[in-house]
Formats: sequence, C-alpha cells, structure tokens
Amino acid sequence: MLVPSAVATIGSGLAFRALDADHGFWMLPQRAMVPLALVVIARFWLGLCVTATVLAILRANDRWRPTQWVALTTAFEVGFVAICLTGPILAALLFFIAPGVWLAIRWSQAVFLLLDRRAAWFESAEESGLVVKDRYLRVLAVWLIVGAANYALQAGEPFAPTVLVWAGRVCADTYNLAVLAALYYALAEA
Repeated sequence: MLVPSAVATIGSGLAFRALDADHGFWMLPQRAMVPLALVVIARFWLGLCVTATVLAILRANDRWRPTQWVALTTAFEVGFVAICLTGPILAALLFFIAPGVWLAIRWSQAVFLLLDRRAAWFESAEESGLVVKDRYLRVLAVWLIVGAANYALQAGEPFAPTVLVWAGRVCADTYNLAVLAALYYALAEA
C-alpha cells in the first residue's frame, strides 16, 4: 500500500513543483494545464488502487496481491460520478451547511460501491444512502477524527525537515485511504 501511495504523493508533489502548480492554479501557464490534468488523474487512479488493496486485505481475499490495480474504465466511472456528485454537495454546503454535510455523508460511499462493483454509475448514490442509513453520526465522527489527524500533521510541517514532511504526507495519504476504505468495509459488511 505504501509504494503506490508514495509514488502518488511524492510524484504528484514533484510534478506540481515542476509545473509551478504549487504556487496556485490561476498562476499556471496554459501549456501546463494538460500535464497538470494528467498528474491529477494519475494520482486519483493510484489512490483508487490503494483503496482497492485495503479492501482486499480487509476481506482476506484469496486473490490478494501487494497492489490491486484498478481498471482504467472503472477509474473513469468512479471519477465521473464523483465529480458529478460533488456539484450538488458543494451547492448545498454553500447555501445550507447542515444539508450539505448530510448529503455528503449520504453519498460518501458511492465511490467505494463503484470500486467494489456493488453498484453502477449513479445508482451508487442511492445505494450509498442505504449503506449509511442510520449511521450518519458514525461516518461524521470518522471524518472528524481523520480531519483532526491531518490538521495536526499539517500544523507541524513548517517546523519539520523536508524528508519528514514528505514521509508524513505519504503516511497521511495512506492513512486517509485506509481509514475510509475500512469505514466502507465496516458499513457495507454490517
């Protein structure tokens, strides 16, 4: 799990620096947009591979391998649905915070359901609502714990040597993906 996570984190960080994307998206020259999009897509795909690996480990799958590679067609489906579901969530958060959080939690497992092949395309949003039914506070609590851990790690970055910052980012990315995959596993298997 750490290898694809490290490749995604360190590789995208170096690519962002090479493209000058670490100074802000709006400062980028037009020629850097396509390479930047490819870096974001590759990082997303590697994150899906780490998530699939965590799910295979949790299930003690006989077909478990050190890294579960996600088909690019599945990654496209997951990415497309995630982007489409993000619009209504952001709109609800912008105008009404509580309904936005509720909607985000309701649809939070859609990506995992697509990755797990338990739902297809947008039916994953409805299936996600069934998976989290009556467990909204548990999901919110996990999100708050993960968010607090990430905040604490980022707060220490200005004081840490560069090697520790990168190691912390790799561990944080792996931790985030593993915890969210474990949350899905616990919700879906219950």
